[in-house]
Amino acid sequence: MSVAITAAITVILGSGVAATANAAQSQASFEVLMATGVTPVSAEQGDVDIAVRCGDQYNDRDATGWRPRAKTLSNIRSGPSTACPIFGVLRTSDPVDYHCFKPGQRGNWTYLRNVRTGVTGWVKDSNLKDNGSLQVCR
Repeated sequence: MSVAITAAITVILGSGVAATANAAQSQASFEVLMATGVTPVSAEQGDVDIAVRCGDQYNDRDATGWRPRAKTLSNIRSGPSTACPIFGVLRTSDPVDYHCFKPGQRGNWTYLRNVRTGVTGWVKDSNLKDNGSLQVCR
């Protein structure tokens, strides 16, 4: 059975709430999400916040090179939500090292390291030029 990946895929997580993944991340991680019990549903159901935890850290799973990737000055947070504390700031000129991504508040967030400052944390993918990491956090 083949599954078409569209511009946005909304998925139902184990807790029964929805999150949206962008097309590139969906393509790269769809099989992983399915293996963890995620079921795709129509995008018309909308973008709904999911429960997030502040303080989660992950190993570097993304082998992409270090380069500036921020679209705009962005906060680096302790978790994938604006409710999580700010650890640092990511400037548009700062090179970053992506580690992985996962669904968070209102979309996907990438766990990364600011190479200039050494700060690790979460930045919302919509604030990154290439929409963040393609590797799912595990």
